[in-house]
Amino acid sequence: MAKGAADFLFIVDKRDSPLWRAASSRSKVFNSTIVAATDFISAYSLAKYIESVKPSLVIVSWRPAFEQLVSRKRSKRVLLKLDLSIYLLIPDFVGIHKPTELEQSLIDSADGFLVTSNILRKAYLENYRTESIGVLHDLPNLQHISKIQLAKKMTTSKTVVWVGNSKWGERLGFEDHKGLNKLAVPVFEILKERDRNIEIKIIDSANARIKNSKVLEEIQRSSCLLVTSDSEGTGLPILEAAALGTPVVSVNVGVASEILTGELGNQIVSRDSQLIAERIIQTIENRESLSLLIQSNWQVYKFNAETELRDLLRKRGSLGHWRNSKPKNSTAPFLVWLVRRLRR
Repeated sequence: MAKGAADFLFIVDKRDSPLWRAASSRSKVFNSTIVAATDFISAYSLAKYIESVKPSLVIVSWRPAFEQLVSRKRSKRVLLKLDLSIYLLIPDFVGIHKPTELEQSLIDSADGFLVTSNILRKAYLENYRTESIGVLHDLPNLQHISKIQLAKKMTTSKTVVWVGNSKWGERLGFEDHKGLNKLAVPVFEILKERDRNIEIKIIDSANARIKNSKVLEEIQRSSCLLVTSDSEGTGLPILEAAALGTPVVSVNVGVASEILTGELGNQIVSRDSQLIAERIIQTIENRESLSLLIQSNWQVYKFNAETELRDLLRKRGSLGHWRNSKPKNSTAPFLVWLVRRLRR
C-alpha cells in the first residue's frame, strides 16, 4: 500500500470482490487509492492509514467498515483531525429488502450518500429519510475488457450465458436471489426444446471461483447474457457484456434500464420464462446489430460514469452527523469485520 496524498480513497470489503473490482476501475480515473477493510486489523488501523494517505474524499462501500470508522472512539479521534469528507456508497438492495434504523443512522452519519444506479436511488428515496442521494455508477474492469476487445474474437455460436452467485444473500435470509433456479433454469429448458444447437453456459461463483478475466472471455464468446436477479444495485455482468458487445436480455434490475435504452428497450423482459426464451431466440438471430447498439450505449454510460467522479470531488460536502455523534463500541459490525478477515 503506497502512501501519499490522494484525491479519493475507496474502501471496500476485501480484495478481488465485486466491490473491489468496481472501485478499481473508478480509482484509475483520478489520483486515487483503493484498500480492503479486511486488510486491517481494526477500524483504528484503517483510520491511521487514511491519515497517512490524506485523501480529500473517502468513499466507503462496505457498511461494517463505515459504521466502525465513524463510531469507534479511537478511529473517530484520528479522522476528526483531517480535512476530509466521508461518503457512504450503497451497492445493493439489502437495506431496501430489510429496512432498519441502523441503515438510517448510517445515512445520517455520512457526509454524502451515494448509490450505484437510478433504480436504487429511487428505492432509497421512497424508503428512507434523506435530503440528497447521489449516484456513482459502477464500471467493470476496463483493463481486462480492453485486452479481450483487442483480441477481436467475434462469436458465431448460439451460446447463452448466465453469470452470478446462486447462493448470494443466503446468510441474510434470501433464497435464490439471483434467480438461477426459479427463472433461468426454466428458460434454459425451453430454449433446449426449441433449438438443440443452443448452448447453455452457467458461471456460478457459488460452486467455483473463476477469474474475472475468464468470465469476461466467456461473456464475449456468447451470443446473449441472461440476467434474472430479484434485484441488483448495478449488475456488473450487464456492464461487462455491454462493453464487450454481447447483447443482454434482462429483467428490470440494476442498470438494465440505463444500458438497454432506445432500440434496446425490448431487451428488458418480464419474469415470464416463455417470453424470456422467445426474446433470447430473437436476440441470437439479431446478435450483430444488437451488439453495435449495446456498445454504443456503453460508451455513453462510461462517459457519464467517469464525469460523476469528477463532479463529486468538486462538490464534496460535510453534512454528516458523525462529527458530533457520541462514539460507541458497537459489537455486531465489528464481529462481521473480524469474521470476514479471518475467512480471508
